[in-house]
Amino acid sequence: MNIEDEIRNAIEGLVNKYLPKSTVREATIISVDWDNRQCSVQLNDGSEIDNVRLKAAIPDEGTIDNGATFKPSVNSNVLVALIEGIESNAFVCCFSDIDGIIYKYNGTEILNIDGTQGTIVFNGGNNGAFINIQSLVDKINRLETIMTAHQHITTTPGNPTTSNDSQTVTGNTQVSDLADDKIKH
Repeated sequence: MNIEDEIRNAIEGLVNKYLPKSTVREATIISVDWDNRQCSVQLNDGSEIDNVRLKAAIPDEGTIDNGATFKPSVNSNVLVALIEGIESNAFVCCFSDIDGIIYKYNGTEILNIDGTQGTIVFNGGNNGAFINIQSLVDKINRLETIMTAHQHITTTPGNPTTSNDSQTVTGNTQVSDLADDKIKH
């Protein structure tokens, strides 16, 4: 071995010793544990890794969970990062297909998108549904037309009567008449 090879080997030894290796591997989602924000994957070489985090860090119990978490679809392709090359420190860093997203700020769920149900919920959905504005405008316009057509004829002062061609409002407006139940805030 010449001096150049010895120097190269010494440098490689120092780099490997003091600079941890992080790797990214291609994988397929086998299963998803959404409650624990983890999944199991099969790497392209056929080996499997369980308890892969769905975000870079899963908070310990009692700590605040913040940021976005993506729920990958089973059988979808992902990239799995191995922090310092250690499989027990694996997390999914890129997704080809997702079933949902949760975004939390200061531990409060701000956004929950469930692609499998086709729903989007803002701020826990406590304020009810969004309004289908065109349906609301159409209904208000119909009521305005009816009210405009509803005229009183007074034959004797203090004794109004309704004209024969007047229209009456039928039924009460319900939230379901105006709400889009796919999006809640």
